Amino acid sequence: MSPEYSTAYDTRAEVYSILGEYDKALQDYSSMIEQFTYGPGISYIKRGNVYIAMKQYDKAIQDYSKAIERDPKDPRAYNSLGRAYFIMKQYDNAIYNYFKALELALCQAEPYPGLLYVSLETASPEQFCRWFKLFEPTIPDEKLTKESLILKLYLTCINKFILNEPCANIENRLNAMLKDVVELYWSTELLNEWFSSPLNGLNSAKAGISRLSNNIYFIKNDSYTINRNPDDAGTYLDVMRMNLVCARMDQFNKWLKQFETKFPENKLSKENLIIKLYLICVMKCIQNEPRTEIEKQLEALLKDKFESNRDIEVWTRNGLQTIVTQEQLKYIRELTDKGKASQKNLH
Repeated sequence: MSPEYSTAYDTRAEVYSILGEYDKALQDYSSMIEQFTYGPGISYIKRGNVYIAMKQYDKAIQDYSKAIERDPKDPRAYNSLGRAYFIMKQYDNAIYNYFKALELALCQAEPYPGLLYVSLETASPEQFCRWFKLFEPTIPDEKLTKESLILKLYLTCINKFILNEPCANIENRLNAMLKDVVELYWSTELLNEWFSSPLNGLNSAKAGISRLSNNIYFIKNDSYTINRNPDDAGTYLDVMRMNLVCARMDQFNKWLKQFETKFPENKLSKENLIIKLYLICVMKCIQNEPRTEIEKQLEALLKDKFESNRDIEVWTRNGLQTIVTQEQLKYIRELTDKGKASQKNLH
């Protein structure tokens, strides 16, 4: 194989992997490994990933180990090896390799979730704290990207919650960073599974972790949703509605301000204008603010049918019910009934 063809083989192998034609992908990666017996071990890593997809974990571990032999300073090989051991439930080996990846990947967040996933799988808060004690001092904060630092602070707070230690300063620092739009690729939803299991002595920790996870979850998903459709008014309204039903008034007001700047009322469809006014009425009701003028504008629009297949209800969500009075809830229901009576479904 001529060196100039290596990229073509590599690309073809990746396409075969995407298509699920793993045997063909293995052939191309194996050809590259046989021809190029020097340099980085990325072909071993990629072939190991194919073995993972084929659930041949022992072979994957062999390939990742070969990649480390080729380049002992490649964090990708250690991270991949940690993932393989994690799948095989060899947690101490998994943690060791994630730790090595962190040592070598000073500005990368990728190995960090390994600690979280292993802890979730074992459902062991004690193990989490033990492993985090090893991880936490590994990388100075100033070396981390913003995304990585957010994850590190998040894990630091979890550790503090479990140990019942104060962490208000760390949580405040984290929340301050989350005020800006930030995209996070890692998942916080897994925590729900872990902390819904009966873990002794974690009742106080659960409350703090739930609060923090929900905050990060909504920040992450708000930004992701908006960035996917930045010029769609309906996308903004959906994000605003979700923040409202979860009683996240600061975030609601932030997105409302952006919405009003980006989408003047004379540019909105009747449907989007009605939903906007409806959400503002609900928000003002919750915050006990005057809303007479907005109500008049909304009721004038609702005199005629408007076409929509979107659900504008909000009161059924638990988050909203926990912060409103019965009188406020009655108002929101009456307002919603008016909207539904005027709504003409497109289907």
